[in-house]
Amino acid sequence: MNSQALPVIICAAALLASPLAHADFTNGPDPYAAGFGFETPGIADWGGWSRGDSGTLYAEWDDFRGANPSAPDVGVAGASSATFGWNPGTFATGVGNLYNFGSTQVFTINMAGSVGSGNGPVTVALQTETWGTPLEQTDQGAALPPVTLNGLAWDSKVVTYQEPSFASAFGPVLLEQVLFLWTLDAPLAGYEFVLQGGPHMSFAQAAVDMGPSPVPLPAAAWLLAAAIAPVAGFARRHRA
Repeated sequence: MNSQALPVIICAAALLASPLAHADFTNGPDPYAAGFGFETPGIADWGGWSRGDSGTLYAEWDDFRGANPSAPDVGVAGASSATFGWNPGTFATGVGNLYNFGSTQVFTINMAGSVGSGNGPVTVALQTETWGTPLEQTDQGAALPPVTLNGLAWDSKVVTYQEPSFASAFGPVLLEQVLFLWTLDAPLAGYEFVLQGGPHMSFAQAAVDMGPSPVPLPAAAWLLAAAIAPVAGFARRHRA
């Protein structure tokens, strides 16, 4: 192998291995295993940090039964407080999901803590899993208000996994995992999410991650250009 080409290969491999280049495809969605199926910020293109790092917040809920059902049962890091609430008529089922037979369900997530370095942009990621009626939709398919963070609708929404005929206790239903993202100009004093879904939605899981916004891609592209430059110079000298 030409030794002059080695820096290009090494740099390209480093970029592919970068935390900003990957989503989490290693864990298949498993609604009965806490924490499975969601992206983690250390490998997601929206993150680039690890849960528990200074200036990041994390909380995750998977089972809404027990003595303190509003508290994160999967994990929590960096948050001074984190709670999950729901409206009257919604109740925890035998598998730990939240369900309502006859009315719109309203869920609230409240978190507090220091994010980032005190200034600069912040990325907020909310990941959810529902069975049956999706979030932001009634059981008849009509639209409900979008998921909000402190009154702001999401900046982007991506369905990261979908199983049309998941075998639930009520028969085959739609299982859907969704990623909601916000980019804030600066940290907030507190963070309140409001989520709505129609009757017959079984709410299975939620994870919130917040941290400093990742370094823009051009910085990585500059590294690749720097690695290519010596090879280009060598080629010109060789032709001369």
